[in-house]
Amino acid sequence: MIPPQRLAVVTSSSRQEIEPILRAEQIHHLFGATIYGDDVRRLKPDPEPYQLAMQRLGVSSAIALEDSGPGTESARRAGCEVIQVRHPSEVQGILKKRLNL
Repeated sequence: MIPPQRLAVVTSSSRQEIEPILRAEQIHHLFGATIYGDDVRRLKPDPEPYQLAMQRLGVSSAIALEDSGPGTESARRAGCEVIQVRHPSEVQGILKKRLNL
């Protein structure tokens, strides 16, 4: 399993919109960084959101799971490897395959 301090949420949505969902689902604690639209000056497709996430996690490389064109561009421009996700149900299988679990 990936240590929580190595996971981040990177969204263009506001903290007010997304944080209550993460808390209601009891998964907020699983993320070492949460980057909301109101944390950055420039939203996706600018690389700033992913750059900030990597800075807060203390990493120089990352894998981004993305479901949108602007998000994919943002992550790539920040130097991340991007894995395209079409539906949330794919995530578990994608991660298991990528991590050889």
